[in-house]
Amino acid sequence: MKLIFHQIWNQRRQNSWIFLELLVVSAFLWVVIDPLYLLVSNYMIPSGYKSERVYFVGLEHNPANGQQKIADEIYFDAFYQLGRVLRERPEVEAFTIGATHSRLSARGWNGAEIYKDTAQISESSWLDQPFTHAQQFAFSQEMGGDLANIYQMVDAVTGKTFELPKSAGSRVVLSEYLARGLFGSAKDALGKTVYGGQKKRYEVCGVVKDVKYRGFEQPYPLVIYVTDKVEPRRPHYLPYLYGFIFRLKEDVDCKAFERKFEDEIGPQMKNELYRCVGLESITENVKNYNATSGYSNKIRLQSALIVFALLCIFLGMVGTFFVRCNARRSEIGLMRSIGASKKRIVTQFLTESWLLVTLAFALSLPFMYYYAEINGFYAIDNMLIERSMLNSDYHQNRFWSHFFLVSAIAYIILILTAAVGTFIPAKRASKTLPAEALKDE
Repeated sequence: MKLIFHQIWNQRRQNSWIFLELLVVSAFLWVVIDPLYLLVSNYMIPSGYKSERVYFVGLEHNPANGQQKIADEIYFDAFYQLGRVLRERPEVEAFTIGATHSRLSARGWNGAEIYKDTAQISESSWLDQPFTHAQQFAFSQEMGGDLANIYQMVDAVTGKTFELPKSAGSRVVLSEYLARGLFGSAKDALGKTVYGGQKKRYEVCGVVKDVKYRGFEQPYPLVIYVTDKVEPRRPHYLPYLYGFIFRLKEDVDCKAFERKFEDEIGPQMKNELYRCVGLESITENVKNYNATSGYSNKIRLQSALIVFALLCIFLGMVGTFFVRCNARRSEIGLMRSIGASKKRIVTQFLTESWLLVTLAFALSLPFMYYYAEINGFYAIDNMLIERSMLNSDYHQNRFWSHFFLVSAIAYIILILTAAVGTFIPAKRASKTLPAEALKDE
C-alpha cells in the first residue's frame, strides 16, 4: 500500500485531471441519484390494496329529464335501480356504493381533519390545533357494500384480509399510521373514538394497512367513513358525490367484460333521471396517473443523467489508465521480470483507482452535505411528522439515513464504474512481456 501511495504521488500531475473529474462527477452523480432514489423508494412502499379487476362506474343526470322538481325518494330509487344492474351481474364478485373521491389515483382527492379529543377543537388557527389531516374515503353498506373488501385491504391487527364488522354504519376505519399517531398502535385504536372538525363523533371499528393513493407517493393518513345508507345533503347532487365500485370474479376476462360493458351493459344503465358515464378501471387509473403526472418522465431523465455521468467516468478512467499503462511499460516490465504475476499488476492498478475515487468522493461529501442541508435539497417538515402526516419510519423521511444511503449508492456506482474502466487497460498491460517492455530502456 505504501508503494501505491508513493506511485500516486509521483504521478500526481497525470492524476490531477482525473481527480478533478472525479470530484465534479461525484457531486453531480449524488445530485441526480437523490431524486431517483426518493421516487423509487416511495414506489417500493407496499400499496396496501389490490386494484386488479376493480372498476368504478359514475352517473350523470339524464338531459332528457330537464330541470323538473322531483321528490327525494325518486332520486334515490332511480340511483339504486342502476346500482342493482351492476350488483346482479354474474361477473361481479363484490359491489359497493362509494364516494367518487374513493377511487384510487383519480383526479379528485378529499381530506378531513381528525381529532382524538373534542378539547383539541377550538376557534384558534388551524396551525395551533393538534389535529391530523387525513385523506377520506366513504361508502355505504347498502346493497352489501364493503369498500375495504373490494380493494382487498389488509387488517393491520391480524395481517389478514380486512373484514368489516356487521352494522358498521356511522363508524370509521383508520389506516395503521393514523391509528398509531392517535392511539399508539393499531390494536389500541379499536373501539376508540375520533372526532371530525364539527365535533362529530365516530367510533373506530377497524384498522387497515397504510394505503398509497398514487403509485409514486407515500401513504397518507386515511379515514374510511362507513354509512348505513347514502346520505347526500341534496339528492340532486347524488351522481356527483357517489358512484358504483365493484370487483370482478377471478375467472372473468377483464378485457372481454370491458367490451361487453361498452356494447351492452353501459347502454342499459340509464333511466329517466340518470345515465352511465362509462367504465373506469382502477388499475388503468394508477397506470395513467403514473404516466401523466411526470414521475415516469422524471425517472427517465434522472436515469439518463446517471448514465451520462457514468459514461464520462468510464471513458475518463479507460483513457487515463491506457495512457498511464503505456507510460509505465518499463515499470510493468520490471515488475514482471522480478516475478510479479498478472494478477498482482492488475490489483495494483485497481487499488490506485480505488484510492483516487475514494479520496475524491470523500472530499466532495462536505459539499453535498452543504447542498442538502443548507440549501434544502430535501427538507423534512417536523410538524408533519408530529401530526402523523409524514411517516418517519421510512428511511427517505429521515435526513441522515437519506443522506448516507444516497451517498453509499453513489459511491458504490462510482467504484464499480472506475473498476471496470481501470481493469480493461490494466489487464492489457499485464500481458506485456518483460523483454518487450524493457527493450526501449
